Amino acid sequence: MGQKGKICLIGVGNILRCDDGIGAYICNQIENLEIPGVDCLMVQQLQVELVEDLLDYQLVIIADASMSDSEVDLSPLSQLEPGMASSHQIDAGMLFSVAKNIYQKELDIYICAVRGDDFSIGDTITTAALARAITAVELIRNFIASAC
Repeated sequence: MGQKGKICLIGVGNILRCDDGIGAYICNQIENLEIPGVDCLMVQQLQVELVEDLLDYQLVIIADASMSDSEVDLSPLSQLEPGMASSHQIDAGMLFSVAKNIYQKELDIYICAVRGDDFSIGDTITTAALARAITAVELIRNFIASAC
């Protein structure tokens, strides 16, 4: 990743699964703003290998599509949330647990969850989900400005 900034934004999702591409869209939009101190990373799913890349950041924001009722939510990862893992992916709680238990580093992680409507095969984010993603970009931009 080269020279690290203070903040890492991770856009999670598969751009070939319609609204699942919300995280990548958000990450692209923030990256285009060229905010000093902010590094952007796009991944299809979180993996434990990311932990070492995140250790030097003061703040990690994970943007991802959600199936929740909330349209857009930016909130800190509760340190009490158990991490879940499978053979294919892990969640943000597991990233936190690995960093804490192996590297003795408590990552400051925020989750930006944006409700998606359509997760079928396709490369277009639905109109409603795109509007929510645009709201999320502004929310993250303002959050970063207040955090710096």
